[in-house]
Amino acid sequence: MRGATATSRAVKGEPARQVELHFTRHGPVLAQDAVKNRAFALRTVWNEPGLAGYFGSSRLLGAKNWTQFKAASNAWGAPPLNLVYADTQGNIGWAAAGRTPVRRNWDGLMPVPGDGRYEWQGFHGNDVLPSNYNPVEGFFATANEMNLPIGYPNERNRIAFEWTDRSRIDRINELLRANSKVSLADSMAIQTDSVSTQSRRAVALLASLPAQGGDAAKAIGILRSWVWLLPSTKCGRPNIWVLRPWRRRRPRRRVRRWSRVTSRLSSAISSIPTGDWARILRRPVTRYCRKV
Repeated sequence: MRGATATSRAVKGEPARQVELHFTRHGPVLAQDAVKNRAFALRTVWNEPGLAGYFGSSRLLGAKNWTQFKAASNAWGAPPLNLVYADTQGNIGWAAAGRTPVRRNWDGLMPVPGDGRYEWQGFHGNDVLPSNYNPVEGFFATANEMNLPIGYPNERNRIAFEWTDRSRIDRINELLRANSKVSLADSMAIQTDSVSTQSRRAVALLASLPAQGGDAAKAIGILRSWVWLLPSTKCGRPNIWVLRPWRRRRPRRRVRRWSRVTSRLSSAISSIPTGDWARILRRPVTRYCRKV
């Protein structure tokens, strides 16, 4: 491990400071445990030679057809991106792009010893990442979803294992399938659409509930009347407020009593992927429900 001293910039009224930075042969040290004499370093493709962020876009600018586009996407470095293609002949395409290390004996999800047993064996070659040219459906969409095709040998290639919730891509596909000729105005409407597919699925589950009385009946009535539209921020992106219609109408005298419950509920909610909520409500999972 080697160290270096640097001067930080003044931030939020604080003066500039001298900071001690540490590096290993794998990359910068993010954390140190002095008691156990351990350090946690990060190796990333960003630090590899020739992989300045978005530098690969210079190759894309000269692509004149799908073949040249694919060659440019294969040479893409960092960050990993979904690249989209269209030409004047009406062809469209998509390609996942990013320099991807070869990990022979681990998947990269957890820290591993830096003693030489877990080292990158170079990088994957061309066309290992998926792509799609002129899809049968006539369109494609990308929203950072799990996009490895069925049958992709991910256990062998170890490309990626963690993905964002599918609700956004599901909603985009839903709107595109319903319109065979999308206009600019349609595209703008899709961009600002705030329908929550998770909420729509969750509210649909209320239909099977037996009759309720009192506050439960009022809460269910409010949720059943919800049109699944999420309140938006000033940037146009939806905020997900769980059970907000019910909470707005909750009597003030019950706020204190429910504060402890909602605190525990919030903690449990934050640990569950958004896309799992409807599945959990349909078939409760013990490992989640015990937390509430």
